Amino acid sequence: DAAAQKVALQGQLPDCEPLPCEFNLPASVKLSHNCTGVGTGQHCVTQCAPGYGGTTQILQCGSDQYLVGEKPTCGGIACPSRHVTHVEDTCANTTFSSSCF
Repeated sequence: DAAAQKVALQGQLPDCEPLPCEFNLPASVKLSHNCTGVGTGQHCVTQCAPGYGGTTQILQCGSDQYLVGEKPTCGGIACPSRHVTHVEDTCANTTFSSSCF
């Protein structure tokens, strides 16, 4: 209505779906995450896999389809000591996924 200076929009609003994040996904045997399928504006959690210790972090999916945020630094958890009579070994301070004799 030009005289009243009103504008009326016509048509349907678009139905938008978030783009999935495809870049910078956590990729390490030391990490566990729920980032697969996360879309623009959504977040996911990445943490250390079983046998590894570290802090849990939250990653955000940006409009460029990259996950951003700090990934956890994970180190192997120390294996418990074992005591076998009359056996000498090198297993003190051994961590998950390492080996000893």
